[in-house]
Amino acid sequence: MKRSQILKYVVALVLLLFGGVRVFQVLISPKESAVYSFSWEPVAFFSLFIVFSIIASGYIKRTVDFLKGSIRSVGIISGFLEVKDIDNQVGYKPIVTYKDMDGQEHKFHSSVLKDNKKEIGREVPIRYKMHEPSAAEVDSFLAIWAIPIFFILVAFLSLVFSFIS
Repeated sequence: MKRSQILKYVVALVLLLFGGVRVFQVLISPKESAVYSFSWEPVAFFSLFIVFSIIASGYIKRTVDFLKGSIRSVGIISGFLEVKDIDNQVGYKPIVTYKDMDGQEHKFHSSVLKDNKKEIGREVPIRYKMHEPSAAEVDSFLAIWAIPIFFILVAFLSLVFSFIS
């Protein structure tokens, strides 16, 4: 194999990895040559991968910063906020009441929806920011990591589709 042929394959592979060029081997004459055709679909999916990776990294940083600068405590579910979705289905966001290290009482709405309101008075583990006690969340894997994991999965699927399409 000649150096020029190897160079063609290397260039084609690099372009393919960047998501926009499909390489087809065609026999036009007795000599082999590579024919390149451009498609926007892989570029679009690869662009989505980059965008969602940036969003995911922002949420991961925010979550890690929250975990590093937060204090664990216990709160009590004191009520529920009724929330309707697009289909008018009802869900309930728990209203959690807790006291910070100074004894001041705070309330927050959890980001996790519940199906029913039977849990009023139940203790739940929470985390709140040390220097901003009003910024709190229920201390559960779902409540803390759901959004970063969602964006990681979407970014990963975008990358997979950039190679498939």
